[in-house]
Amino acid sequence: MKRYVTVFDRDKKLVASFELSGCLDGKQIVSDGYNFE
Repeated sequence: MKRYVTVFDRDKKLVASFELSGCLDGKQIVSDGYNFE
């Protein structure tokens, strides 16, 4: 099962959408100051 993450900046503009892999998780994204859904 593949999971995809959509990353937004503070203005809620789309920055990137990428496949979530074992080496990258939501905690890393949040710690970098991004939101994801």
